[in-house]
Amino acid sequence: MTVSATQPRTIGKYEIIDVLGAGGMGTVYRAADPAHGRMVAVKLLHRRYGPTPGSDALWSRFRTEALAVARLNHPTIVSLYDFSDTDPAGAFFAMEYVDGRPLKDYLRPEVRLGLDQTLELMSRLLDGLGYVHAQDIVHRDIKPSNLLVTREGQLKITDFGIAKVGALQQTQLGMIIGTPEYLAPEQYTRDYIDPRCDLYAAGTLFFQLLTGQPPFAGTVPEIMYKVCHVAPPAVSAAGPSVPALLDPVLATALAKDPDDRFQSAWHFCEAIKQLRKALGFSTASLLRLPTALDPTMLTASPAKKCGLSGWAEETKAVKQILNGAHAGRGSPAPPSAGSADTGRPNRGVSNETLDRTARILIRFIGPIAAALVKRAAPAARDETDLYSRLAERIPDAKERDRFLTEVSRLHH
Repeated sequence: MTVSATQPRTIGKYEIIDVLGAGGMGTVYRAADPAHGRMVAVKLLHRRYGPTPGSDALWSRFRTEALAVARLNHPTIVSLYDFSDTDPAGAFFAMEYVDGRPLKDYLRPEVRLGLDQTLELMSRLLDGLGYVHAQDIVHRDIKPSNLLVTREGQLKITDFGIAKVGALQQTQLGMIIGTPEYLAPEQYTRDYIDPRCDLYAAGTLFFQLLTGQPPFAGTVPEIMYKVCHVAPPAVSAAGPSVPALLDPVLATALAKDPDDRFQSAWHFCEAIKQLRKALGFSTASLLRLPTALDPTMLTASPAKKCGLSGWAEETKAVKQILNGAHAGRGSPAPPSAGSADTGRPNRGVSNETLDRTARILIRFIGPIAAALVKRAAPAARDETDLYSRLAERIPDAKERDRFLTEVSRLHH
């Protein structure tokens, strides 16, 4: 796509080269950043959706994306460089330009990924989601068109336009936000969003990468009904290329009740890791992209290691915490995000209490617990206030009560 005479030649300091894509809210341009000598992607909001009366919802969505992405710094996340709502061309933000293709291009029959490639890609996606969730963000729109694959085989998550940022957020009942095939059952039937919604979407994507289709299809009402009431088919039914070993993993990822699902991206990623091991795939192998799609597509060096970056250190700490919990009370307290390394006083809450609280909370919400305890500790007036703040992060009321009961025993 090229720039027409009616389109801007510059947006802010960026020199427009051509159009990368257009949607209902705006247009994305490929542009040059002369100040830094690099290529960027500039997303320009349509003028009719700018900060004017009657456009509050869409404008809020645009700002949500800018603010959400600005907080993130991870290899799997498209970086945000700049944001402005005062430029004469209109509101825009400038992002990292990804030289690659959307993942949806790899779902065509002639370029389908192999099983080892699919498992590697899922590991990278879950790596990124684990980082995003640790920053208190739920993407809410994980799907093939919002995932990019670079020429080097790196996965990039983009489009945080409907992300949930911050504390548990209620959505107006009856308002469906997202893409029907990838929405979790609770997004249709309940009024809260948590990271397990992204994990359900990741499970749907996993199913689609293995079979070529999402688990449920049809009209929007048909999809809604199936997502909420119909068990997904066994993924191994797709054919001999999909071993039955994958069935329980997909069944867990696509469970109707979020409590029956993987409780964190870390848990889901561990399941993928075990699959790779059982199937004899090296955990250090890199995604090799099909050359049928683009003969110029490069592959990454086989010597390059593919670690689960971003939250690898948190994963290590979580394993220590879990090992300590299994070992019993006599075990030494593991390092915790709520300890004295916060650099601020804990206002009467001891480091030992923070460590024990993190070990309990992990069982309810996964490895993000350590980050939440660290964040809540400086503001907590006392133990009771700390427990109350943390309980708010557990969506299920019965689980909240269980958590409060367990932490209350710390002082008896």
